[in-house]
This record gives sequence, C-alpha cells and structure tokens, in this order.
Amino acid sequence: MPFLESTGRVQRIDAAVVEQYCSEYEIYRQAYKDIQENGIQSKLYVSLQDSTGNIIGKDFAGYRKNPAVATMNDALKQLKSIGSQLGLSPQARQELMQIASHKKEKSMAEQFKEAGLI
Repeated sequence: MPFLESTGRVQRIDAAVVEQYCSEYEIYRQAYKDIQENGIQSKLYVSLQDSTGNIIGKDFAGYRKNPAVATMNDALKQLKSIGSQLGLSPQARQELMQIASHKKEKSMAEQFKEAGLI
C-alpha cells in the first residue's frame, strides 16, 4: 500500500477497502479464465435409453450458461462499487475533487474575520 498512500488519494485506513477490491479482482480474473477455457455456455444432452435402461444415444437439449459468467458479473459490480469509494472512476474522482475544494474554501465566519467585519 505504500505506493497508493504516496498518491495522497488512499490512506492507511482504506487498507481493508483496498484488500476487498483486490479480492474481488482475483474472483473476476478466475471467472474470466474459466470463461476463456469453457466458454460462456455449454451444450446439454439428454441420454436416450432403451426399454432395458441401456443408454443408446444422446439427444441435444439446449444450452446452459456457464456459472462463471454470473460470478464475473457480480465481481465486476463489486469492483465498480468499491472502485468508486476509492475514487477509481472519472465520476468518483470528480466528486472527491468537489469535496476537497469545499474543504479548502473558507467559512463565512472566517471571511468576515479577515475582512474585519467581526
């Protein structure tokens, strides 16, 4: 975390959030790898049996979605959510910059004191 702390955008208190982000990224990568290896869907077949129960063939029954697709989508949603907390999206950075600029502005009381009105 030293690099992130050096940017001034992430503090030591954010370590748990950064760790959660990294964990979700690992889940995302594992799901992505599974999809690369097994595809987004697989064919389903139904076994055909004769009257004695012996399997004599198989019949195509459709497709089944790879569960890794849902896992990847869930991890991506979490990454977006956690990333915005850390200011990793353009919108989140803009919001954080607005908050920071409001903190830099002086209060009305401070402005009155400087002007000698109080």
